[in-house]
Amino acid sequence: MIGIVLIVIGAIVLLVGGLQIMDAIEAQQQTEALGTLFGGASNELMQELGVSSAIEQAKTKGIISTVLGLSGIVAGGIFAKKTNPSPVTAAN
Repeated sequence: MIGIVLIVIGAIVLLVGGLQIMDAIEAQQQTEALGTLFGGASNELMQELGVSSAIEQAKTKGIISTVLGLSGIVAGGIFAKKTNPSPVTAAN
């Protein structure tokens, strides 16, 4: 039972991490489009505001969430396997 809960929590965290990465990529594309629209002055303003570092932080958080989600799924599977052995190994 606990293994299944860990798997579900891991899947949710994995989903959240994937969404964070997608949002960061979308924000990066929008800032690049704004930079091409207004030219070099816009790029300098974006750098001063720290937009690119905020986007990189969002990507990093998304990657960490993705790794944690995958780890939760694996840990849940291992825990479920350990607590519920298959009938073949239980008979031996």
